[in-house]
Amino acid sequence: MGGRTVETFRSGLIKTTDTYKTQIADIDASLATFAVGSSIAGVSQAYDGVKIYPEPQWRDDGDGLATISVTGYGRTRPATGFTVEPRLTPGLLEEITTSLDPDTFVTQLVATRQIQCTKTDFVCRYILADGDEFLFDAFSTLSSRFIAYDREGGKLAYSRLTQAVSQPETNYFGSFTEVTAVVVYQPTLVITTRA
Repeated sequence: MGGRTVETFRSGLIKTTDTYKTQIADIDASLATFAVGSSIAGVSQAYDGVKIYPEPQWRDDGDGLATISVTGYGRTRPATGFTVEPRLTPGLLEEITTSLDPDTFVTQLVATRQIQCTKTDFVCRYILADGDEFLFDAFSTLSSRFIAYDREGGKLAYSRLTQAVSQPETNYFGSFTEVTAVVVYQPTLVITTRA
């Protein structure tokens, strides 16, 4: 083997590139040992191995030798170990004011308005191996979260974050697929006053 480079990406994807020298007369036999999907040994960072993808490339060095370049992909952790990175984005806070009749417990809408704000979305990245299932449901289990609850002077106020998940973007690397999904939150502030 002539050399190896290993790159690790934020998603947990690993890319290795190995170079080999062989006699030009033996190129077909040498290429046959590097079939797509075959394992590449000795990559300590890989959680469950590195697989060759795509087809190896080779060039004639002009001196009776050939250089073969073999690329492989793997992952540093299982798919359930996805990375989450916060991303600040401009957005709108929806403020809803309602009135509560204390005798009948009927709530009526008083006003709504939207306020410019900065909100946090989350970029989630993970790597699937052949046979793994998409984790789309893992992001959508919390459809809304209440983040504040406050009672003062006859007012009841709470904030709610409603979650939506973008359609995951996928990149295929042979036996492994890189998945990126964005979890977007819509902040809402609800203020209830007594009638």
